[in-house]
Amino acid sequence: MLCLFATRMVRSGLILLGVTLVVASLATLIPGEAIAGDPALTITDLGMSIRQRVPIADLIMERIPATAKLAFLFVLVNAVPLGLVTAVQRGTRVDYSGTVVAVLGVSTPGFLWR
Repeated sequence: MLCLFATRMVRSGLILLGVTLVVASLATLIPGEAIAGDPALTITDLGMSIRQRVPIADLIMERIPATAKLAFLFVLVNAVPLGLVTAVQRGTRVDYSGTVVAVLGVSTPGFLWR
């Protein structure tokens, strides 16, 4: 079991490395770097917060680390164990149930969780 897990983790790492290299290579081939750097096309001024009287961009930037930590914790606690269980028990009701939960979790719009 541990050997299977290690093999799949190594393969997953190699796949991620390969996808990263392909995407980075394709990104350098796409023309339009001059457009991406055009200040007229970028939104940098989101205005001021009415309640706190500070720039909204500053509020967003200060909350990004906490949001990223919370998302990472959610993945570690829920998604990874669900994926491992469904991978080990292929073709069973547990596999199909885990797949349904994963698809519903990915496809549910964010506004339904508020």
